[in-house]
Amino acid sequence: MKIGMKVCVLAGKGVSVACLAALLASGVAYAASVKVGAIFPMSGNFATFGTQCFKGVELAVEQANAQGGINGDKIELVKADAADTSQAVSETRRLISREDVKAIFGTYASGLSYAATPVAELAGVPYFEVTGTADNLTERKFQYLFRASAPASAFGISSMEALQKIVMPHYKLTPENARIAIVNEDSLYGASVAKKQLELAKKAGLNVVETIPYSAKTVDLSSAVLRLKQSKINVVMHTGYQNDSILLHRQMAEAGFKPTALVGGGGGYSLYETRRAIGDKLDGTVTTDFALVDINPEGAKGLNEFTAAYKAKYKQEPTAYSVISYAGAKSFIDAMKKAKSFDKDDIRSAVMSMDEAMGSQATGYGMKYAENGQNTRYRMIIMQWQKGELKAIYPESLAVVEPQFKD
Repeated sequence: MKIGMKVCVLAGKGVSVACLAALLASGVAYAASVKVGAIFPMSGNFATFGTQCFKGVELAVEQANAQGGINGDKIELVKADAADTSQAVSETRRLISREDVKAIFGTYASGLSYAATPVAELAGVPYFEVTGTADNLTERKFQYLFRASAPASAFGISSMEALQKIVMPHYKLTPENARIAIVNEDSLYGASVAKKQLELAKKAGLNVVETIPYSAKTVDLSSAVLRLKQSKINVVMHTGYQNDSILLHRQMAEAGFKPTALVGGGGGYSLYETRRAIGDKLDGTVTTDFALVDINPEGAKGLNEFTAAYKAKYKQEPTAYSVISYAGAKSFIDAMKKAKSFDKDDIRSAVMSMDEAMGSQATGYGMKYAENGQNTRYRMIIMQWQKGELKAIYPESLAVVEPQFKD
């Protein structure tokens, strides 16, 4: 490790933007290099999300390399595109057989992760899932799959919490007068969220009038909107990606259907591109996601430093997907530093021994893994679109504003 880098690291709790730039410019001497794969949808329907995820991982790797890599070995990030499940499988095989990666970061979409992870498991290559949420990803008794982010069922729990604690009290909705529709894209992600929402609604005695799954690739949701209108739905619980979320709002407007409240979930509702497409109509919408950049930094160690570094490198604002990927990648790199070697069992042992308190990451998360590879220290964020900005409103430790509704 060079003297300049030691000064940079010792000067504060992290590496400043100025220090990082200077270190990258001056170069760092490494003993060797270790390849790590990064497989995300860089093209196709999910390219917007995949690109943001990759940037988060890339930044975490660059910062780690500026501090000496993994115990003196430079991390060489090998990029792979997974636009669909077949490509996810073939690219995972390439990363393992041709690139000889020691671990893989992925994958954004649950379906892509579900296809890619068995390939890595059979090959004995640790797979670090930083964003894929479907519950069944970690229900297959894999030994080398680890998920840093929250499972999809947590989205269901958080969205129902938003409905019952924030939305229903404001609009004076009760179990008797609320007519609820659960609308979701039908992939592993959307189906997992909807299943948990329905389960919790029944337990709470809420009246779920309609359950409407649909393909995220659909180009027409008019029949779904007609059902909502005919059933006199006043609360829509919607889980979708970007394009289908925009489509639903446009076709609701065209049909003159305006529910009393709409609670969104993840995907499309956390993107400024969605807000620009839908416009002011999205203001007041409450949604939930596993991460957000605009949260109270007092409860998210390193968030301000991440935001500054991201803006400096990419000349754009970071998103929920870039920060969740960054934090997950950073924690897994830390685990690999603690591993005795790059052997799969040594890496697993290091990951399973991680014990970080809540709030120790830029997302507000901590880190403690269950035997199935699921991080148990995550915290969902309830947020709201207010005057074109996405703001955290719950939990209180991460909130930056109070809820505001357009009545």
